[in-house]
Amino acid sequence: MKKLLFTLLFAITTCLTVSADAQYSLTGKIGGKYAVVFNFYYHSNGRINGSYYYTSRGAGNRIELRGYRSGKTWRIEEYVDGYYNGVFVLVPSFKAKNRRYLPVTVSGTYAAADGRSFGVRMSGTAEDYDW
Repeated sequence: MKKLLFTLLFAITTCLTVSADAQYSLTGKIGGKYAVVFNFYYHSNGRINGSYYYTSRGAGNRIELRGYRSGKTWRIEEYVDGYYNGVFVLVPSFKAKNRRYLPVTVSGTYAAADGRSFGVRMSGTAEDYDW
């Protein structure tokens, strides 16, 4: 019985910890003035997860990100204390480099749950694990 329980627990843990295909580190601005740092993972199933923070508030105040890729667009929702707070709709622009891809720019919009909307521009790197 213990062996069966251990096997099931191992299988579930393995399924829940699917390795990421790429890790993104981006910096930029929301609304042209709010500096942010994004760190997230892109998975082969199209899912995105990670976090970001406003540089003025520091890395200790991370905001959760959950999303997916649809075509060439990323739709990434933000959650504060587990509650939906807004959505980023972003389009990355890639440039091939040394068999890995480097996002040159990421641009789009952020729509807050309260109806406010801001432009978003970021740049950074993608560390590619499987390409």
